[in-house]
Amino acid sequence: MDQQDDDAFISSLFYKTSNWLPNTPWLSVDEFNTKISQLYPALTQQLKEGYERLWDYLTMEEFRKMVEELENESHSIQKYPELALDATVRRDSNLSRQETDYLVKRKRFQKTAFARLIGRDPSEIDERDLPVIGIASSGGGYRAMIGLTGYLNAFKQTGVWDCSLYLSGISGSCWAMSLYYNPFIIRADTERLREHLKEKCQVHWANMSNFLHTLTLSPEHTKAMIRGIIQRGQRAHLVDVFGALMGSRLFNNPEMSTGLSSQQKWLENGQEPMPIYCVVRHMVENDQSDVYQWFEFTPYDMGCEELEAWIPTWAFGRRFQENKNMERLPEQSLDIMNGTFGSAFAASLVHFYQEIRSFLPKGALEKMDQVVKQYELSMSNIHPISPSSFPNPFGTEDLQLMDAGMDNNIPFYPLLRQGRDVDIILAVDLSADIQTAPHFKRAESYMKRRGIEGWPKDARWPSDEMLGSCTVFEGQATGDQTRPITLIYFPFILNEAYDSQFDPQTAEFCSTWNFVYKQDQVDKVIGLAEANVNQNIEKIRKVLLEAWQRKKKQRLLLTK
Repeated sequence: MDQQDDDAFISSLFYKTSNWLPNTPWLSVDEFNTKISQLYPALTQQLKEGYERLWDYLTMEEFRKMVEELENESHSIQKYPELALDATVRRDSNLSRQETDYLVKRKRFQKTAFARLIGRDPSEIDERDLPVIGIASSGGGYRAMIGLTGYLNAFKQTGVWDCSLYLSGISGSCWAMSLYYNPFIIRADTERLREHLKEKCQVHWANMSNFLHTLTLSPEHTKAMIRGIIQRGQRAHLVDVFGALMGSRLFNNPEMSTGLSSQQKWLENGQEPMPIYCVVRHMVENDQSDVYQWFEFTPYDMGCEELEAWIPTWAFGRRFQENKNMERLPEQSLDIMNGTFGSAFAASLVHFYQEIRSFLPKGALEKMDQVVKQYELSMSNIHPISPSSFPNPFGTEDLQLMDAGMDNNIPFYPLLRQGRDVDIILAVDLSADIQTAPHFKRAESYMKRRGIEGWPKDARWPSDEMLGSCTVFEGQATGDQTRPITLIYFPFILNEAYDSQFDPQTAEFCSTWNFVYKQDQVDKVIGLAEANVNQNIEKIRKVLLEAWQRKKKQRLLLTK
């Protein structure tokens, strides 16, 4: 079996739309192993040889020396300047000083770009009237990672990107963001990102031969791939292994071990929107209710708005006591963080059932649906694979974080944080279950719980018709609320004007569980995303123009 066949088989095990599962009787482990040996006689031998090679490498004296070097480097201030710094917990609801400084620079940068987009002279634009634009991009595995790349490229080409302040992401979108903002690989270039993904997505991240090749390429590659796990020590988790494997495939670069704070490079002059990476903690309050608590990571800080608690991003992973760090450790590596951002397999039993329901035998569905409905709350509180665990800088218990798609697969919430004051949200929905997912319902509940006004009440999928590739939902000013929130929604669905034969909601290669894309498939996904923006640029321009006019009018009225 060659590498392509190996990848195809691995991918088939994860396909949500696999055809062989519904009609195949459940097998015992021994029966399954026998069947695999019969169908893929070379695979068993390949796996055996692969793991033998891995074991031989891990037991080499050279490898042990590299582990010792990593442990020594973890105390090097020259390599990790953050080791010279102590961190304290900031307990307030304000934006960090670094973010407020960034906003000043970004708005100065935006002025000319916004004038160009709406067809006005820059002299007509007052920075105070610029609409605050945030992009919220959903999870969805490689489909989301590749799809967001297309949307970003189109936003750049049309000028929308230079008018945006924030980019929040979940799961697969976080992977695209971490690549785009990486100062050593993509360097904030969407065309370079496209070509990078066309190369990297051809091989499955779980491909053993590829992993071994990358691991043994050079001592620098070995150290980069294992640094995060070595640093995690006894806290190392299945999620961390996933992150290391994913990182070895997507980054394949000694610089993959850099942290999120290195992305400040693209913000120091306000030249790029600020990335916000989202995760959640599952809070089981009692037997009758549970809630997901949102945490955000930016190149500057991490924390939780509801807790009103924040620390520098480079200090995450340190133990804290009485709001001060008790130790100095290097920043968490990007592969460890990407594993946590995209840890959808740490889902609750209910989320697992929702993912596999479509390929269960039809005869079992009705009974299983009844069981899940009856025990939904209890099953929502059980995670067969536990989330990634870190020292909690804000409390005594460990902080268990997971893929934010467990709560809402579109990250609206960080954009609505007090002080960010977002006027317009470009919602990029790359989910698999677009028409049935409760994104809008949960967002509306969150707005009520947090006392946020101005959310568009009609933001939802209509029950009797389809939405197009771009829909505008207008928020309404109520009472003293003078800042309605406008939602520009981009569902990743069939676009007849682009390709009537390509529906990402049904195309098998677009499954959330597919981690191998051919180059033409990458182009197909990116092309659809670009078309969804390009075909609707006038609609976007109109929304931005009206928001600017409204803010300008309000400012002038207040200054009379």
